[in-house]
This record gives sequence, C-alpha cells and structure tokens, in this order.
Amino acid sequence: MISTPALEFVIRGPGGAERRLIVDCDRACVGSGASSEVRLAPEEAAAEQLWIEARGGQVFAEARAASPPVFVDGAPLSAGPLAPGSVLTVGRTTLRVRVVERHPRASTAARGRVLMRLCAALGGVGIPLGILLAGPRSAAEDWSWRESPPLWPSEPASACLAEPGAPSALGDELRRQGELARERAPFSPGDGVNAVELLARAAACYAAAGAARQAERARAAADRLRAELERQYHVHQVRLERALVERDRTRAKAETRRLLAFSAGRPSEYSAWLATLDRQMDVQLSGGAP
Repeated sequence: MISTPALEFVIRGPGGAERRLIVDCDRACVGSGASSEVRLAPEEAAAEQLWIEARGGQVFAEARAASPPVFVDGAPLSAGPLAPGSVLTVGRTTLRVRVVERHPRASTAARGRVLMRLCAALGGVGIPLGILLAGPRSAAEDWSWRESPPLWPSEPASACLAEPGAPSALGDELRRQGELARERAPFSPGDGVNAVELLARAAACYAAAGAARQAERARAAADRLRAELERQYHVHQVRLERALVERDRTRAKAETRRLLAFSAGRPSEYSAWLATLDRQMDVQLSGGAP
C-alpha cells in the first residue's frame, strides 16, 4: 500500500495571520484567479502566479507570471526544486509548502488494473458493481464501469465559419464569447469546454484574416485552458474510481456530479452511465428502494 501525495501550504498574509491549507492533489496553482487551488488577494498576485508540484516526495515550483516577482528564500525564482523549509514570497505574502501523504491505497496502475479486471469479471457473471457498494440489492442496480471519452473527440473545432471579408469580426466575437465562458469555467466546467472550442475557432478566424498576433493569443489561451480542464477531468475520474472502490457513496456522488458538469450537453455512453449512477446514489443515500 502507498499513499496519494498531497500538498500542504502554510500561508502568511500581509497582516501576519497564518493559515494552513491542504490541496488533495499532487499539483496546485497559486494565484488570484478563480481556478487557483491556492487563492491569494488580487493585489498580491497574478491570476496564475506559480505552479507547485510534488515529484517523488520533493516539491517543485515554477513561476508563471513576471509581476509580481516570486522569491524563494530571498532569491528570484524561475523554476526548480524547493529545499525543505523554503519560504516563497509573492508580494507581501509568504508560503511554505511540503508534501504530505493522504488516502492510503494501492498504486494507481495496480489499482486500475485490479478494478477493471474485477468489473469485467463481475459483468461476465451478471454481478453489478453496485453490490460492491451496497451489498445485495435489487437487480435493477446494473452498474458497470465505463471508459470515459476524452473531453474533445479530437482537436477542438477550429474552422472559421464566416462570411467572405469578415473573418476578423467573427474572430473578435468568438474571442469575446470564449473569454466570458472561460470566466464561468471554475463554476461550470461545461462552459470551460465550450470556451476552448470558441477560442480555437477565434484563432482560426484571426488566421484567415491575416491577424497572426491575435490568432496566436487566442490559440495559446485555448491550449492553456484545454490542458487545465483535462487535468481536472482526470483528477475527478481518479477520485470517483477511488470512492467507488472504497464504497464512499457521498464522495462518489459528488465526483459523479462534477464529471457530469464536464459533459453537459455532450451525450455519450459515459455520461449516460454517470447519470444512472447519480440517480442510484440518490436512492441509496435516501434509503429508498431502487
């Protein structure tokens, strides 16, 4: 058995007050943006100030914004490992971070293989996965594991569907819509998925209009958001899998709802399975019969 690495932050603000925060993941964004796992005041940090990552029990940090500068033990930080006890400084805020162990479990690869083999074996003899979670119940609980599709079947749609002579104007409108959807992404992952496609289409329209600089900016924004959403999507899949294995219905329901939010308006076999799982969780948590 091993444990899942998590990041523990000790944050001291401008007023001297200290708070402790544990991010239940091996990566965390520090900044003032709504999607940051570690939120700082807007006057203290950029929206995405720096990334912190746990690798093999060691903490690595990478500055993602030049202003305000990030210092580690008084020296400017670009990227690299942090020595134990190092103090990061962003504006008037200081942070200490270390790797902690959470949620004892089998290794991810081994656990995934065991789960998939178990589900395949149970499915082959007609035993639903629901039995693992709730014990003997009605045969209506026909749960089985589903492989999730990627958030985007391929590269996000990037065609510029504009009238001749007006690709740049459409690019401006698509970029505006994409930026509004991106602002809603921390609260509505489905909007984030839509934002990636809107920004990619905006980049295509700018490119068609010969506006290379705007095209590159829109394309880079789409790529950054796509990478972040895919990371979050994977994290919630792993958490749902863990909750099912550990028979934690409350946590499984929360992760099911989160994954459904990513696939809002995008029907698939996986989203249909999630919806069924969500309904059956409601029944179990209310103590009713399926």
